[in-house]
Amino acid sequence: MDPAESEVNGKAKGEATGKATVEVTARAGGRSNGQGLLVGRGALTPEKLVERLRGRRLAVVGIGVQNLPLIEFLCSLGLSVTAFDQKSQEQLGARLTRLAGLPVEYVTGPSYLDSLPGHDVIFLTPGIKKDLPQLTEARRCGAEISSEVGLSFAMCRAPIWGVTGSAGKTTTTTLVHTLLSTKYRTYVGGNIGQPLIKEAAAIPPDSRVVFELSSFQLELMDTSPEVAGVLNISPNHLNVHNSMYEYVEAKKNIYRFQNLGGWVVLGASSPETRQMAEECLAAGYERVAVFGLGVRPSGGPAVTAPAGAAVLAWSHQGSIYISADPEAAPSLTRNNSRDAGGIFICREDELQIPGAHNVANVLGALSLAAPAGLDQRAVRDAITSFRGVEHRLEPVATVDGVLYINDSIATAPDRTMAALDAMAGRGDLIFILGGYDKKIPFDELAEKLVDPRYRVKALILIGVTAEQIADAVRHAAEKAGPDANLPPMYPAKDYRQVVEQARRLASPGDVVLLSPACASYDMFNNFEERGQLFKDLVRKLPKQG
Repeated sequence: MDPAESEVNGKAKGEATGKATVEVTARAGGRSNGQGLLVGRGALTPEKLVERLRGRRLAVVGIGVQNLPLIEFLCSLGLSVTAFDQKSQEQLGARLTRLAGLPVEYVTGPSYLDSLPGHDVIFLTPGIKKDLPQLTEARRCGAEISSEVGLSFAMCRAPIWGVTGSAGKTTTTTLVHTLLSTKYRTYVGGNIGQPLIKEAAAIPPDSRVVFELSSFQLELMDTSPEVAGVLNISPNHLNVHNSMYEYVEAKKNIYRFQNLGGWVVLGASSPETRQMAEECLAAGYERVAVFGLGVRPSGGPAVTAPAGAAVLAWSHQGSIYISADPEAAPSLTRNNSRDAGGIFICREDELQIPGAHNVANVLGALSLAAPAGLDQRAVRDAITSFRGVEHRLEPVATVDGVLYINDSIATAPDRTMAALDAMAGRGDLIFILGGYDKKIPFDELAEKLVDPRYRVKALILIGVTAEQIADAVRHAAEKAGPDANLPPMYPAKDYRQVVEQARRLASPGDVVLLSPACASYDMFNNFEERGQLFKDLVRKLPKQG
């Protein structure tokens, strides 16, 4: 693989080989939608930011994980901030203690947004609905809207890789970070790790930065990363987005403002991402790549790639390959005349992370990292040693012959279906399902749960969606007829009861799988907290005999 070094502003530097390299930004900084206070990628310094914000009324909505560092950063520049949160000051507790002594005023409680109109610049927490009446009125009064991630993008001078999708974002982002780290000093931020706002301006231009980006974060973006990836699309967060169309349009912001010379990497597993590839090619994007199970540069792919799209990484007959020359890949795919000169990376069975969905995640990560020109051996070592990310099909313990697995990241049915496929053949399954209602139907998941091939032994249901899931499972069994496996379903009021019930139901050789198909907000602050409690309870189980 030939190195492909790039700069944020200006054309890429070629290597001594004379081969083409990635021109990450043909136009400095990327196209902006012109709606926010930030214009351009990597063009904003802290000094320029102070010039723009001094004397203006600044609001930060949401005093949470991402906005706490943002508030601290703004205050470090000598700016005053009003922080808004629907929780009371008592509930915010340690968060306000962290901000003690800073020039911050607080507006809290149920009506916290009523005084928002009149502020000049508003930084929003990602998960808030963007069409709330108070925000609409604030915009009407001339407020500029931004976010911690948007500000980080504007101040970061290093090339940025952005990763989004409905499932697999964190695993793929972590893999991309791992791969790029084999050659560059690499940072990670966005929806993973620590917010980068405090260090964004100081990141050296010759470094690399990887952002995991949710639809909520992308809604507010007016610039795009130099390498943008959309892994897949399936219904998600429809309790916040007004429609599936709105959700998909938010995802498109990851490449919508990109320079035409950047890379757009798209999964081929969903109709929405295939449509995105076709739209990008029609709009003149010069470097569009697709990936997915069954997608190959030549030889009759099971999933047809759009004409003109590159295939930078693929799997064939159980082996994983990466393109030897990403710059040549588009023309090879376009005429489909010969193989793209693939370099063998590893066999699928050498991966430490289980399931076909994780093979797809690896292909996505390799496709995103390929333009950086990485060493084959370093890539192989990174891929085959990667053991996954916490709360993602994470083995917790084997107790009395029963394997307990934490897949708390499964906050939507499609993730749980992927877990079901990954666990097929491992033993009889005891599933723990339920949680916060994101307004996503459970019908397709229920059809798999009653399929005898998956050997679902029992369901333990918890949270506000418990009865919805039970109804969907009963309906699926009735629809499937006499061959359906209608597993017994047990309600639970808390996770201590969940684990105790699983212990009673399980026999040696069974698998107890926490893969809830729902968010955690009805009982926890986030899925990590839910997964950690499950792990703690499992590890405290006494062993018999």
